[in-house]
Amino acid sequence: MTTLSTARASKGICSFCNGEFEKGKMTQHLKYCKQRAAHIAAEAEDTTQQKARLFHIIVEGKYNPRYWLHLEIPASESLSTLDDFLRRIWLERYEHLSGFKIDGTSYSFEGDDYVFLGAEKVIVEGAQTDESEFDDTVNGEEILKDFPPEYVDAIPSEVLAELKKSWSDEYDLVAFLKEKLKSIHRGGYPRTPEEENEFRRRYFYRHAMEWLLDIVEDRSMHVPLEKVLKVGQKFFYQFDFGSTTHLTLKVAAEREGIVQKKKRPVELVELLARNMLPEIPCCNCGKPATKIVYGYYPLEENAYCATCAEKVSDSEMMLPIINSPRVGVL
Repeated sequence: MTTLSTARASKGICSFCNGEFEKGKMTQHLKYCKQRAAHIAAEAEDTTQQKARLFHIIVEGKYNPRYWLHLEIPASESLSTLDDFLRRIWLERYEHLSGFKIDGTSYSFEGDDYVFLGAEKVIVEGAQTDESEFDDTVNGEEILKDFPPEYVDAIPSEVLAELKKSWSDEYDLVAFLKEKLKSIHRGGYPRTPEEENEFRRRYFYRHAMEWLLDIVEDRSMHVPLEKVLKVGQKFFYQFDFGSTTHLTLKVAAEREGIVQKKKRPVELVELLARNMLPEIPCCNCGKPATKIVYGYYPLEENAYCATCAEKVSDSEMMLPIINSPRVGVL
């Protein structure tokens, strides 16, 4: 796993004033940046544009924390829009799979949903659209009727009454199920018949909640950010499940602002700040390195300046040093 020492201060550039600030001070700077404030005020003057919730998200390499971004994205956009942006600015646009992990749930492209980035949604001319396909109403009672009796009987009566109602928003049902799952006490090993019965009831109750979640929860990249994220929440991202790049993300803040109309969803993501290219010394002479031997090594031990790189026997295995936590990975 490639790692970078965090002992050195990492600096970045504000996209509005072009000022250089240390990583730990960038969030505070963006709150009070005069140029950014002027930019926001100018957008607000356009009364023809509708206001929307905007998430301020901080991204950093989990194992390469000197690579980081501040970005702003409409909360109504999907995880796939965020995935697309990360690929374009840091990773790669094609070939590798990716996924998010939020509050213990993994979200990824599934089967035919996965398409190479850059492709637009195509509507076949003459195709009929059934509006019922877009009905998000979930009938809990209809789902529960196919459950084994021992599962239904194990659900507390007050919980069962809630589950049997019609849910107009599947995400409300998902939140309800997750809340109940967290409240189920696992308990110790049963020692009496009464404890055995209670252990059995909790077992079936827990599995009933998990089963329902498997049925109703959308775990694809099409989930809107606002349905699974909130301010202060930390979540994770993986790119390429072979030579994996791990990212840590956090919703730092949210505001109400104007979103300009764009042709593609990814263009709605605004880059607020980005780290400056970290200076990695040549492991041979100490000068700034420009190339690195790809693989899972400490970067500082396998980075070379242009001159020293020519003298390395496996120079054909070298990659250029890029401003990305993907540096050194083929």
